[in-house]
Amino acid sequence: MSLYTIKTGNRVEISLNLENDKNAKYTSLVEENYGDGKLLLYIPMMYGKIIKLPVDEEYTFTFITEMGIIKYSVVIKEYVYMNDFNFMIVQTISEIEKIQRREFFRFDCVLPLRFLIFSEENSDAEENCFFEGLVKDLGEGGIRFLSNADVDLGENIKFFITLNYECAIVKGSILHKQEYPKSNFKYQYRTRFFDLDKDEKDKILKYIFFEQRFKARKDREFLDMDYQVNID
Repeated sequence: MSLYTIKTGNRVEISLNLENDKNAKYTSLVEENYGDGKLLLYIPMMYGKIIKLPVDEEYTFTFITEMGIIKYSVVIKEYVYMNDFNFMIVQTISEIEKIQRREFFRFDCVLPLRFLIFSEENSDAEENCFFEGLVKDLGEGGIRFLSNADVDLGENIKFFITLNYECAIVKGSILHKQEYPKSNFKYQYRTRFFDLDKDEKDKILKYIFFEQRFKARKDREFLDMDYQVNID
């Protein structure tokens, strides 16, 4: 994985590296990747106010990308105002640190789900034994979902996940189960996919990429409104 993994719209978490405050963090969005370690980012905001951090100080920037979560040590070089937006130009000063494998990256979502249970001995599960549920996060490696169906740990599942205009059909096994007896859905499950077909994987990644870009546009619109309020 390289710096070019970082794309427009990727979310950024900024840590201030303060020994007495481990929770000193801000968030931002990538506007442009110039290459050679130089990036254009939105200036972080908090409570409607622009936060201008000191330049030439070292910070830890964590980038949430389609390929996973990566971390760099970064310095802020300068602040610029372009096209009615406030930006900061930053420079990476360390080697990349990959802190999460792509397959474990999960995208928060709400998607309708149908599934059925099958065994390795009888992989052709009866198509009339469907259960229903709701996907809460999704990644190349698996899903977290809610359902009223009581499924045992280790069971093999065939999932039919509605992704906007197409359906991904994937196999997975139940890794974790949590019960919520007073909720609309009694159970929450975490799963891991296996024997993932390339076409189905591409459907999932295309959906995540599209939704992240859509969310990034919405975030930029929100930032624009927030900046206008702050400037006025």
